[in-house]
Amino acid sequence: MFRKLTTRDLINAGIFTLIYLAVFAVIDLIGVGGVYLMFIGWFLPILLNGIVVILYISRVPKIGAMTILSFFMGLGFGLAYGLYTFIGSVILGFIADVVATNAGKETKLQPARAILGYAILSMITALPIASVLWHSDIYFNAVSSSVDQQFSDQLRELLSPMVVLAAIGALFVVALIGGWIGVKAWRKHFRRAGLAG
Repeated sequence: MFRKLTTRDLINAGIFTLIYLAVFAVIDLIGVGGVYLMFIGWFLPILLNGIVVILYISRVPKIGAMTILSFFMGLGFGLAYGLYTFIGSVILGFIADVVATNAGKETKLQPARAILGYAILSMITALPIASVLWHSDIYFNAVSSSVDQQFSDQLRELLSPMVVLAAIGALFVVALIGGWIGVKAWRKHFRRAGLAG
């Protein structure tokens, strides 16, 4: 049986969602510096946000916690890259919730499940670039309108289907590492300080 999210859980969701999105927004600016820097702007927030999400899951180990986070990520991506990214984001967030909480059965953070749940949640960031595989015009038009046409053209040359698939695979591995770092930080700092469950 699912435990309902309380008002306190929703406040935590708001706080951690803001922190999560702020980390992405600030570090993503690195990617504007060049096509190859884009990958740093893509992978580095995944590593750092592992700490944010693991702490969040430890405070709100319930179905719906990561779905809320994914809803707001999907909103941003959906506006830029289309409806499928919004829908995909929410679906991935719900799957991450199910995995991390053992379908709502766990009442405390389970490290292995939390790491895998975080990796699944992080695949949301792959949705825009994955569109290169089936509808590249949407992706490159969004890039040209947010950065510039030259950057978009350089990116189009770089992102072959094989590069996109390799980047998505690398993203999953980086997310697992980010989740692992998050669990280490949770054990060493947050749990001892009484800031997490």
